Amino acid sequence: MRRDGCAQGVEIIETRILIAYGLILLLVAAAIAGIAYLRHNRHDRKIARQRAREQLRQNARRDAASRPD
Repeated sequence: MRRDGCAQGVEIIETRILIAYGLILLLVAAAIAGIAYLRHNRHDRKIARQRAREQLRQNARRDAASRPD
């Protein structure tokens, strides 16, 4: 043990290192969010969502037309 109470080799993490790690984590999170956004908005997925919405509309129209008044 050193005189200051810390074991040798153990140091307090400096603020600038914490900020650097925080920025790295922020960049990684932004990259993941960007990839998820691009994947979500791919053309084939847009078409699939559009078809699903249209199918729901057709089913609702069919149900409304077949209901007795």
